[in-house]
Amino acid sequence: MKQAGPVRKAFAAILAAVITVCTFPGAAVKVRAAGTVSPGVAVHTKAEIASFLASHPTSLDEVATYAVTPSLAEPYSAGKLSAASQQSALNMFNLMRYIAGLSSNVGISAKKTEYAEAAALVNYLGNTLTHTPTRPPELSDPKYNDLFNKGYEGAGNSNIAYAYAWGDPLPAELNSMIPNGWFADEDKYNYNILGHRRWFLNPFLKTTGFGICTGDAVIIIDGEEIIEHRFQSAVYVQGEPGTNGGDESFYNGWGGMTVPWPAQVMPTEYFRANFPWSLSLDEYVNSASVRLVRRADNRTWNFSDEAADGDFFAGESLRYYGSPDCVIFRPEGLESIKDGDIFDVTVSMTLTNGREKTVAYTVEFFSLENYMVSNPPSTTDPPVTSDPPVTSDPPVTSDPPVTSDPPVTSDPPVTSDPPVTSDPPVTSDPPVTTDPPVTTDPPVTSDPPATEEPPVTDDTGTETEKSPPETPADDTSDTEPAPSGGGTTETDGTTGSTPTRHPDENTQQHSGDASTGASKDPGSGKGGLSTAAIVIIAVIAAAAVAAAVITVIILRRRANNKP
Repeated sequence: MKQAGPVRKAFAAILAAVITVCTFPGAAVKVRAAGTVSPGVAVHTKAEIASFLASHPTSLDEVATYAVTPSLAEPYSAGKLSAASQQSALNMFNLMRYIAGLSSNVGISAKKTEYAEAAALVNYLGNTLTHTPTRPPELSDPKYNDLFNKGYEGAGNSNIAYAYAWGDPLPAELNSMIPNGWFADEDKYNYNILGHRRWFLNPFLKTTGFGICTGDAVIIIDGEEIIEHRFQSAVYVQGEPGTNGGDESFYNGWGGMTVPWPAQVMPTEYFRANFPWSLSLDEYVNSASVRLVRRADNRTWNFSDEAADGDFFAGESLRYYGSPDCVIFRPEGLESIKDGDIFDVTVSMTLTNGREKTVAYTVEFFSLENYMVSNPPSTTDPPVTSDPPVTSDPPVTSDPPVTSDPPVTSDPPVTSDPPVTSDPPVTSDPPVTTDPPVTTDPPVTSDPPATEEPPVTDDTGTETEKSPPETPADDTSDTEPAPSGGGTTETDGTTGSTPTRHPDENTQQHSGDASTGASKDPGSGKGGLSTAAIVIIAVIAAAAVAAAVITVIILRRRANNKP
C-alpha cells in the first residue's frame, strides 16, 4: 500500500503525456500531410473534342452578320446579330468550355443579348472601351435613357473588345475574338489577371448574350481625312441583369475543383506560345510555386514569388475575376507549341487557412484541324454535352447584309486588350450629373435608383474584376479612348467583379455576388485528424500504456523484495 502512491503518480504522468500528444494543436497540424490532387474537371479525348466541333459547327474566320443593323444616326438604336451568327459564336464559346472540361450547354438569354447589344452601341458612340461608359452626346435626349442604361449595365457585366482599321473595312469576326482575344488575355493590360478568360470559365455560367456594333468614322490626321473602320463587341458573362449573379455566381462553391488553361487535352489552334497559363481556383492562395516540364527535352521552368522563369502571379491581387482565386504563369523562352507537345504541371500552394495543396496534371497539345482530317468525326456521334437551343432568340428568316462592315482579306489583330484589369467601383452610386434623368445601372449587383445617372465626368474605365464590393479594384485600362491609328484590336482588360459588375474588359465582368466578396474563404479548413494522425496517436497511446504496466510491475517487485 505504501507503494501505491508512486505507482499511481507514475501512471498518471504517463496518461497525461498521452492526452497532451492527442490534444496539442501543433501535433495534429503536422501530421496532416498535403496530398497531390488532379484538377477535378472532365478530360476529353481528341476524338471527343473533334466530335463536339463537328456537332457544334463554328470557325475562327467566320464573319458575323446582322439581323438588324445598328442605327448610328437619329434615331439611334442597337443592332442585332443574325440567329446564325449568334449560334456560331455560342458554339465557339461552348467549345472552349468543353475543352476545359466544364459544362458546355450555355444558352443564349434574350435579355443578356439586349444589354450586350446596347453596350456595344454605347461604347461605339463614345469611341472608347470601358465598363463604365459616360453618356455619349448622341444619347443626351431623355428618350434614350433606357438605351443608355442598358448599355451601361451591359458594359459592366460583359467582356468587351474594340478594333479599328484604316483602308479596308474590318470583318466582324466575333468568333476569333473569343479564343484569341478574351481567352488569350496575353496583352500587358490583362496577362496578370486573366479576368476575361476566368469569366468565360465560370463553372456555373448558364446563359450569355452577344452584341456587336460596326461602322465608319472620318478622322483627320496631318490635315488629311481618313476613313476609320470600327468594331465594338460585348459578351455578357454574368447573371441575368438585376439578379446580382443569382445561381450563375462563381461563388457557389466548386467542391475543390480547379480549372486549368490550357486544358489537359488542348488544340493548338486555340492556344499560342505567348499566352499565359492559368489554374482557376475555388480556394484563396497565400503563396504558390509552379514547376512546368516539357517532356520532349525535359526543359523545366520554375515559378515562385522569389524567382520565376517568366511571368508569375498568385495571391490576393488575383481574386474575384470570374473565380475566387487563380495562379498565373507564362514560361519565358517558349517559342512555339507544336502538335504532340506534352507538358507536366505541378502547382503547390499554401492556402489562406494554412492548408497545403498541390495540383498536378498533364497538358497534351494537338492540332485539331489535322486530327479531323485524319480522323473524320462521325456525324452520328452525339455531343458529349448538348447545348440547349437558343430559346431567347427565335430564328430570323433573313439576315440583311452588314452594309457597314463588308468582309476584308486581312484580319485585324485581336490579341491586345486595352487596360481593363480591374472592375469599376460598385459600392456606391455614381454622382448625378446635369444630364437629363437617366436610370443609372452602374456596375453593381443591384439596379441603382432610376433617377441617377452613371458618372459622366469619369471615363477612366475603372473596373474591378469581380473584386468584392468591400475592396473594388481600379481598372483604368478599359477606359482609354480608342486609338486612332493602324488596325488593331483591343479587349478592355478585365470586366468587373461580382460587386463591380465589370466582367473583364477583355472579360472584366463582375458576376454580381458582391455581398460575399472579400469575406468568403472557400479554402477554410475542415479540421479533424487525418488517418495518419490517428495511427500515430494510437501507437503512442499503446506505448504509454505498456510503459505504465511495466512501471507498475517493477514497483510491485521492489515492494515485495523489501524486508
